[in-house]
Amino acid sequence: MKNSVSESQLLNTKKTLKGAMEKLKPGFKFLMDYSLVTEFKPGVEEKVINAMKMTNTMGVGEIIRVLTDPGMDFGFERLTNRFYSKNVKSLIYRSSKEAMEYIKKKVSPKRNVKK
Repeated sequence: MKNSVSESQLLNTKKTLKGAMEKLKPGFKFLMDYSLVTEFKPGVEEKVINAMKMTNTMGVGEIIRVLTDPGMDFGFERLTNRFYSKNVKSLIYRSSKEAMEYIKKKVSPKRNVKK
């Protein structure tokens, strides 16, 4: 997601994500890279919350976020604590590179796909 994020962008992303997540086993890792986002337009928080509820329902085990602005940490952690199960792990990285290095160490590409 780049620069300003609108409700319609999130809605399109949600539809695509749901289809992809239906193919994953519970406990999957989910990367949200906000490194290029500079602001969220009005109404976006509700869509983010709905996406959180959906990923939680689909069985996410770990949320990996890229937030270059430390000022976003508190808001996302507050939402995480409210809308994810207690057993969902939440990590924040300051760069896409750091997040990808973590994922490469932890995730096998075929391990979480349903057969």
